[in-house]
Amino acid sequence: MFDVPNCELGHHGEDVSFNSILKKFRLSDPALALLGEIVQAADSHPRAPHPAGEGLRWIGHGFSRLGLSDHEILEREFIVYDALYQECKQRSCAATPSPFEIASKMR
Repeated sequence: MFDVPNCELGHHGEDVSFNSILKKFRLSDPALALLGEIVQAADSHPRAPHPAGEGLRWIGHGFSRLGLSDHEILEREFIVYDALYQECKQRSCAATPSPFEIASKMR
């Protein structure tokens, strides 16, 4: 859909379509940024791939081998991405210091 030459929301350098969308719409949610790293690693070959990207690549390839239509695949993949986003939210919240932690370091 987006992976065509000279497409605004396509691949640019190491960025994949997902990264292009995050940048265009200035989406700064840390969980989306983490998800973007994973999607990038699954959809391209960045210099420093996120380790979860290889698993996501395998899942994507598995879906393509189920013999389903594109719409059926998308319908089933949505829950995978919803679950992955929830995990990214959890992990990005754990990595982000709370306002209390920041304030205590300023003392």
